[in-house]
Amino acid sequence: MSQTGTIPKTFEAFVRQLHEERIYVEIAHCAEAHKVPLQTLWGRSRRGPVVRARHAAFAILRRLNPGYWTYPRIGALFDRDHSSVMDGCRKAGITSATSTLTRPGLYRVGT
Repeated sequence: MSQTGTIPKTFEAFVRQLHEERIYVEIAHCAEAHKVPLQTLWGRSRRGPVVRARHAAFAILRRLNPGYWTYPRIGALFDRDHSSVMDGCRKAGITSATSTLTRPGLYRVGT
């Protein structure tokens, strides 16, 4: 993320930081594909569409740069435990950082 690798505390700061890194676009496309507002991905909603979009966002980050986007780092970004991120990636069809998407109909993850 930033030069220091810290996670911003506010959503607005986070969006600015992601936008600078062009990751924002990928996550925004993910939210749009699942028809949920972008900010809900960082909320506590457990509604199906929001959860699927959040899991797809986990998988996108993991696939973009697995060396940087570790499960604990993604968890810190979304205020989730690393095991929740692992489960979300698994549900999105990502079992490892290099695996291909296995559930493309349910979880719309990138191209």
